[in-house]
Amino acid sequence: MNGTDATKTRVGQCKGCGVGTRARGTRGRVPEWCGECKKQNTRLRGRQKAYNLSCQKCCKEFVAVGSPQRKLCGECLGTHRKAEKPSCQHCGCDFDRWKQGGRSAGLYCSKECWVEFKKLQRLREQSERLQDRFLKNYRSAAAEIDRRRERQRKASELRPCVRCKKMFRNGKDRLCSEECRRLSRKINKKAGKKSRVARGHYDRCRIRGLPFDSSVDRAFVLERDGGMCLLCGEQTKTGDRERAPTIGHIVPLNNPLNTRHGHTKENTFTNCARCNGRQGNAVMIDGHQNHDDPRGSYLEIVRSARYPLR
Repeated sequence: MNGTDATKTRVGQCKGCGVGTRARGTRGRVPEWCGECKKQNTRLRGRQKAYNLSCQKCCKEFVAVGSPQRKLCGECLGTHRKAEKPSCQHCGCDFDRWKQGGRSAGLYCSKECWVEFKKLQRLREQSERLQDRFLKNYRSAAAEIDRRRERQRKASELRPCVRCKKMFRNGKDRLCSEECRRLSRKINKKAGKKSRVARGHYDRCRIRGLPFDSSVDRAFVLERDGGMCLLCGEQTKTGDRERAPTIGHIVPLNNPLNTRHGHTKENTFTNCARCNGRQGNAVMIDGHQNHDDPRGSYLEIVRSARYPLR
């Protein structure tokens, strides 16, 4: 092993006597004290130094051992501590704040009170969670009862038969009797339809006996309304999933109370796909069964309200 491979030695200076200190290697720090000064500091560390101070309250001279930061003498400090007697948050008794320590300092008179208070707090939180859960279940059950009552109310309402226009009460059924069902199946079979309800405007108007105008197509409606949706006021856009242009009906063809308004110029308007889905089977004007021109009545509402559903 040659001299270039020797361990590197770092040199420092003692804070007490100024003697040089050494440390071998490249890690760690150089000792700040030599061996003798370190032993002497260890002995002095166990002793507490006394300081001559003046009390800020009574202006008397007193001796403080260990710290020069003390501001009150013994008598003033005792009266000051006796004056600070807060109440325990658990049992309510008064206690000396300065005698407490740890987690219960200044709030509880003992550790036992702190433990009991935390237990009661956890029980209160658990009871609040159970109460919230009960209220949530109660609200959901009440909402379900309201929905059932609403379905029963709608099922008991009078609705016109799709085939014979006779008013009847039979839940969600659209046909009043077995004869109307047989006739509807016969007509659908001749038309090549597997399902009872047809999808096209012509089939819907034919099944319900509503007027149908073949000249009212998508191009005519878009050109007449300028391609703008009358529900939201936005311009329709071909190829866009939400703004795709569709034909909307002010009085929908599938509305149970619709007995006179079909696929005509007076009952159609430009509608985007999003608003068409929102409208569903709802009617855009009140008292629609009494209006001869639903489009004119609805345009008055649009001009005054500036697009009602926007």
